[in-house]
Amino acid sequence: MSENKVKTFDDMYNSYLKFRKMSGLKESTIFGLIQFHRDCNRYFPNQTYLTKEMVDFWIVKRDTETDFSNRSRIAPIIGFIKFINNRGWINFEVPAPPKVKSKNPAPHAFTEDELRNFFRSCDELEDGPTLNVKLKKIEVPVFFRLLFSSGMRTTEGRLLKREDVNLKTGVITVRHTKGYNEHTIVLHDTMLSLLVKYDSAICRIVPDRQYFFPAVHDKCHWNQWVSDCFREMWFKYNTAKTVPYALRHNYAIENINKWINAGYEVHDKLVALSKSMGHSTLQNTLYYYSLVPKLYKIIEDLSGDMYNRLIPDLPDEED
Repeated sequence: MSENKVKTFDDMYNSYLKFRKMSGLKESTIFGLIQFHRDCNRYFPNQTYLTKEMVDFWIVKRDTETDFSNRSRIAPIIGFIKFINNRGWINFEVPAPPKVKSKNPAPHAFTEDELRNFFRSCDELEDGPTLNVKLKKIEVPVFFRLLFSSGMRTTEGRLLKREDVNLKTGVITVRHTKGYNEHTIVLHDTMLSLLVKYDSAICRIVPDRQYFFPAVHDKCHWNQWVSDCFREMWFKYNTAKTVPYALRHNYAIENINKWINAGYEVHDKLVALSKSMGHSTLQNTLYYYSLVPKLYKIIEDLSGDMYNRLIPDLPDEED
């Protein structure tokens, strides 16, 4: 532990925060580390240097946690331990995150009536005297149509900046995404036209805004806003259970459904779809082949068992 004395816990912590900031990584991903640092100062007030006892204290699963929530809480600590290990400041064994059993159901298969009902509900939102109500009426019909027509993740839509939406070319640059897979999306002409009208309307309420879909005070909406709005719109006329993320799944499946007679062009289309959706690997996109039986059979006939071996379970990131 002699190397550890070169850097105090606070020194290593501040060095890592500086590294994260310079790397342009999202602050939300280190919230757990901030909590870890705070609790270590609270429960180990006389400890200047990081110890294995402090790490073990933090990563142990709590009675109120599931394996998934425990894994999410300790993930930032694992990144921190790797960082300081690699620099020779400590020599700790990197904690192993708990395995989480996949419980992903098949994505909801939307019917035309369900989608028609959903967007009808979005369009029926009424105006009101408060800014929250006014923003909701304008944003909700456009926000969910954008997810539906582009396959964007809900978080990508929430954090979308106005400067990243080119209303002349119809190209969206998605910077705030899962991992570091910055990617671009080309809008359909009808969606671009809708965004142009939306931008004009929202500018009259929130001039010079930062976020494309702003909340009050030009802040970004929370995840809960997406979930609450979706449930309200969905269950006004529909009864089947589903979630906002299913719109992304629907986008992928609908695209693949159009490739039935594409032959070997499927590979090029697959790559384009994967890049557009911001998947880190083709394997994440290949999952959707298993949900389109007719195409799956064609691909298998063309390329033997190769695709069958590649198609994984739905990754947790798409849950």
